Amino acid sequence: MNTPTTRPAGTGWIVEFVGLPGSGKSTVSHALARFLRSRDKCVSERSFEIAHRMSPASRRLVKGRLAGRALLRHPWAVLSLVLSIARTRQRSWIEAVGKTLDLIYVCGLVAERSRQPGVHLLDQGFFNGLGSICFRASADVPLERLVGLGTRSCGRSPADLVIVLDVDPGTAVDRLSRRPGAASRLERSIATAAFESDLQAAVVSLRQVREALGVRDHAWRVRVVPAGETRPAELLATEIARLIEDSIPAAFPSAAMQESPCA
Repeated sequence: MNTPTTRPAGTGWIVEFVGLPGSGKSTVSHALARFLRSRDKCVSERSFEIAHRMSPASRRLVKGRLAGRALLRHPWAVLSLVLSIARTRQRSWIEAVGKTLDLIYVCGLVAERSRQPGVHLLDQGFFNGLGSICFRASADVPLERLVGLGTRSCGRSPADLVIVLDVDPGTAVDRLSRRPGAASRLERSIATAAFESDLQAAVVSLRQVREALGVRDHAWRVRVVPAGETRPAELLATEIARLIEDSIPAAFPSAAMQESPCA
């Protein structure tokens, strides 16, 4: 059972999107941000901005700053997280370093955003990062331990609400094949002999993450949203806005109750 989340007015609420590559995390998150802003809601999409609106140099600086803050605030939790990821024996040490730094950066981002009023949408958050860890692991991934260490590294729950965008693998692959460029590992392998095994690994990784989302005594809520081809991002945005209002109603106080400006 999900534990209700209550915090003082003016604090930030984290909504993370989880799903296969090609499930529409960034597209739906961005559409939801537009929808909420059109209704004068306080919302940010910082992970989208960092990933899609910054130069590579600026992106590295911001990620490094946020990862450094997480390390300074919670050094033992972050170092334990690093060691636990190392024991999963990622197939490439370069990928292992990148995944580890990204997960620590997300912990810093969650901590930063949660101190700002409003709803903060993460199209690439902590649980999605866990899926990347599972994707190339050669040893068992201690997901419950990683979730616990991640919570300590964030200084709070990694998310208040997790939206799982549920698409079948065929739809996800079709979307990936139509994308310009190749941002994810799965996209880069589409034309290779390794693609089928990579796709299966992605499906298994998502299944593992969904199991991790159900660990005992958690402080987040999980909502599964069908996101097939017949459901455009704008329609999903209105549906997810209602889910936020129903799941964490304190995230949208009335205008009269809002004491702090949206950051």
